[in-house]
Amino acid sequence: MANLPKQITLRNDIDCRLGIKSSLGDIPSVISLAYLLYCANDKKSQIEYADEQIQYNGKKKLILKKIYKDWIINNLSLDDSILDSNPLLTSQLESLQVGLGLMFKIAKISYVDYPNSDTKERTGGERFKKLIKFAVNIKIIDIYISAWDKDIVKSELSLWLQNKPSQSTLSNGLKQILTSFSEETQFKLRNNSNEIIFQQEGIYKSISKNENIIAKDEQEDVGPFRIFKSFVREGIHPFLALSNNEFLLKNNNEFEAYKDLVETTLSLSPKRIVIFQEVKKENDANNSESPDSHQIIYYGAPGTGKSHKIKTEKLMGVPSENIFRTTFHPDSDYSTFVGSFKPTMKKQYRYNGQVKAKYYEDDDLANAKKDDPMIDNIIEYQFIPQSFLQAYIQAYKKPNENVFLVIEEINRGNCAQIFGDLFQLLDRNEDGKSDYTIKADTDLKNFLIDELGKDNDGIKNGELCLPYNLYILATMNTSDQSLFPIDSAFKRRWDWEYEPIKYKNTDWLIEIDGIKYSWVKFQKEVNRRILKDTGSEDKMMGDYFVNPHNSIISKKLFLNKILFYLWNDVCKDGDSDIFPSDNDFSFSKLYDDDSSETIHSMMKNLVIEPEGNEIETTIYGKSDSDDVKNEKNTIDSGFTGVILDGNRFPVTTSKFDLYIDIIKKIGIEKIGPIVEDSKYRRKNRPLISKIQFPEILESNEYSYVKINQYNVVKGIDDNTKINILELIKDKLNLDLKIETDN
Repeated sequence: MANLPKQITLRNDIDCRLGIKSSLGDIPSVISLAYLLYCANDKKSQIEYADEQIQYNGKKKLILKKIYKDWIINNLSLDDSILDSNPLLTSQLESLQVGLGLMFKIAKISYVDYPNSDTKERTGGERFKKLIKFAVNIKIIDIYISAWDKDIVKSELSLWLQNKPSQSTLSNGLKQILTSFSEETQFKLRNNSNEIIFQQEGIYKSISKNENIIAKDEQEDVGPFRIFKSFVREGIHPFLALSNNEFLLKNNNEFEAYKDLVETTLSLSPKRIVIFQEVKKENDANNSESPDSHQIIYYGAPGTGKSHKIKTEKLMGVPSENIFRTTFHPDSDYSTFVGSFKPTMKKQYRYNGQVKAKYYEDDDLANAKKDDPMIDNIIEYQFIPQSFLQAYIQAYKKPNENVFLVIEEINRGNCAQIFGDLFQLLDRNEDGKSDYTIKADTDLKNFLIDELGKDNDGIKNGELCLPYNLYILATMNTSDQSLFPIDSAFKRRWDWEYEPIKYKNTDWLIEIDGIKYSWVKFQKEVNRRILKDTGSEDKMMGDYFVNPHNSIISKKLFLNKILFYLWNDVCKDGDSDIFPSDNDFSFSKLYDDDSSETIHSMMKNLVIEPEGNEIETTIYGKSDSDDVKNEKNTIDSGFTGVILDGNRFPVTTSKFDLYIDIIKKIGIEKIGPIVEDSKYRRKNRPLISKIQFPEILESNEYSYVKINQYNVVKGIDDNTKINILELIKDKLNLDLKIETDN
């Protein structure tokens, strides 16, 4: 009875390995030796081709199995030293996997004795026995080569083994075959903070338009791109060359036709390669929506609400038993983050002097005699897990739930020292699992086996691997970034999310002996001066820099937290225009009998008026009931020009046009927040704002002019224009003078 074909095999998506740093040179010699091994093994589908040999330093290297070495030497008449130095024996497994597998799709290659540890050769300089499983492409190469005269084949393969491909017809044909094999390969390139994923087709299209093509990653070449550059540099690619880190067209013959062939081929290829894919696990059904990234560092100025954001946006609804926290500090190390052996107090039970149960947890006292047991306290050493290991174990014990490890102040500790070899685990694949595993030391291994079981994926084969449901979230104050600089290799394994200052606590008040000041106005003005003095936003005060009681910042809190921070951390003992400029002023004056007057003087210096006592304005020429009232204006309504930084700008078409022109020259980004927060309003709305208010849009008197992200009210009178220019002059300390017709 005839049977139906077996149903199509569902295969995993191909891991593009875009981020690894392994490289592979001497590509012709690798390809030729792989083909010769295929032939030497009677063209079977797989071959274990090498033996391990102990070197003088005790480390292992690879040598070709004698049967295959002899076959190659006899057929090609080669010096065996050429074979011993072949990258198939000397290169790391990952390099060979990318080259033979991803690039040319000739074969899959793996360890013989370590099936789940691709990273084993990364450190130590040792090499281990490998297995090659050939793909159909090796048969295509064989069919092509078999059509040639045997002597020509021997000559060309000898040259290729020595990494000397010739320009013969046979050699050029092999180059084209290998290039066609590589066309589906995907590469990653970073430039000017942009990251693109591309194929050779993308290079061809740009070259066809006579464009210069960048061939250097701004950080470092990674993944298949490293090997592809070697491929081009070694002259194997029939159309491309490298010069000054740019791809060039070296052979125009048949290039356009080949480009079209590639485009059509790629359009016909069924894809299993996924670069950016949001993977939803089947066992996520009862889970809350997973975070976008498995590792995020939230950074910004002090008090911007980084921890609050994690709590409210990432941890909302997460059971407390799935949240683990730690705070880094200068004394943090691997043992305080992962775990170590520590002395612990235990109880042991005795009967007639004999120990019956070692641990107090043991309730089985079946062998007890009539007398109550004697209890001794003893000191024992046990492996005590810390925050990382606690979260790691919980994630494996609860695979259907998300587990979070929260690291506060991550840059206050030495990350390299704290993470140690865990650093390697932070490379995650599309599934959220570690791309590369690491070997656990004996103590850690034994502890995890006790906790999870020997066959659990968390310690399988004695190796650690971050699971998809473990998320690591961290915070970093930019003002503290110099404590322990975080190197770029560590940084790029995280996603970074900036938390800006939003000035949103508009109801908070600073109260000094019954007089109240707006916290937001104080915050904005001080932050403006910090930026001006330091050229950096790192020391600015965030929205939650203080935690007031009932929205009131008391004098005590204002002095001991806010002013103390500004004096010591920002102003270098008051070296700033934030504090009074008197020669005899010192921080202690803020605590003497006249401290309140000193603070009031400071607020005046900052141009911050007490709340409820603002100078109100009358808008001349307009009688809008919603406008602010009763300001005595000392400047005549007519003005003829503005002098800014010594340059005169006269009124040409209209005074409003000059007003807009000056705003643009100063910078709307600087002016917008000042005016938006000021008393100058129409229809009770700010005269400059990022929002277009219906009250203005529906008015017959006013409209908006758009400048970048800001909307400037059109229709205000000359005096208001003058007053706003005077306001921003004072706030920004500008060299600005208004010319009037008086």
